[in-house]
Amino acid sequence: PKRRTELGLDEGTVDRARTLLAAALASRGALSRAEAGQVWEDGGIAITNARLYHLILTMCLLQDAWWGPLRGKEQLLVAPTPGPPPEDPGEVSKKIVSAVVAGRGPISVADIAGWSTLGKREVMAALDELGDSIAWIRHVGSDQDFVIAAGLEPAAPRRTLLCPGFDEFLLGYKTRTPQLAEGDMDRVVPGGNGVFRATIVHGGKVVGTWSRKDLAAKSVVTLDFFTDAFANRPPSATLMTALAREAKDYGRFLERPVELQVR
Repeated sequence: PKRRTELGLDEGTVDRARTLLAAALASRGALSRAEAGQVWEDGGIAITNARLYHLILTMCLLQDAWWGPLRGKEQLLVAPTPGPPPEDPGEVSKKIVSAVVAGRGPISVADIAGWSTLGKREVMAALDELGDSIAWIRHVGSDQDFVIAAGLEPAAPRRTLLCPGFDEFLLGYKTRTPQLAEGDMDRVVPGGNGVFRATIVHGGKVVGTWSRKDLAAKSVVTLDFFTDAFANRPPSATLMTALAREAKDYGRFLERPVELQVR
């Protein structure tokens, strides 16, 4: 509403835009952004880029239009298709929470709430409803409980991984204590700038970061270990062998040789 006021779009103008768009979609079936803007211009609503963006957003939020098929490279607006009657909100919450737990578990209540945008009370009510289909576990060294689908043990992670930046292993959670030692977040996201570095995962824990430099005939992957992750000892030969296998797999993906080096 505040943005609409800034753009001079009062309720009467929005209502007129809804009517004009509905009539155009009924007669023409689909409209590009520019065509929707022209419909509103022809109907007496002055359109700027900011107004066009905001009106289209408003139409989608009000369910007057959906994004539909492509025409060339441009996606078109279409009239919504009538769907089934809305479900009970509690049932919807239960479905969402069940899916998050199945896909993300072990996961904290805070993370379920954060990623689903449900309130913590809604999450806890849904978890209660799920009953025996979920289980509560506690990670070693943590004082926090996590939820997992019942009958499943946390999968034994592949021992060693070279994960890309922004990988879901870290990014998919807000509570990251199970996979990242306290204080190491600054090493993965230096300065808290939101840019996640590529990570080295060993035994389910992030133990370092890595970077790649492409040369003429090969790519060089530089490993930067968190020394305290190994009690200030150098990484074991077993770990380095596993990383060499990962690098070889990566090289097949890149279709060029990959050489490892340690910073």
